[in-house]
Amino acid sequence: LATVYRNLNLMAENGEILRLQFIDGTYRFDRTTRRHAHAFCTVCREVWDIDPRALTVNGLYLPREFQTISCDAAVKGVCGKCAKRRS
Repeated sequence: LATVYRNLNLMAENGEILRLQFIDGTYRFDRTTRRHAHAFCTVCREVWDIDPRALTVNGLYLPREFQTISCDAAVKGVCGKCAKRRS
């Protein structure tokens, strides 16, 4: 298992995959390296890719001199499957 994670971290360092850290402190590896956001179900812990063009950020004000390098977004909630099980 240590060899697997060592190789995954090496691939992330080389830009072949992404290493994601979620709000709950867990890490995931993502083979999709293009810019995108994620949706994270807090119940089943499944993760979905979100096209960043689908996100609208209202009221985000940055200093005029601020130069954005990147923006990471993760939407946290409960997926439809888990919501039905809870009902």
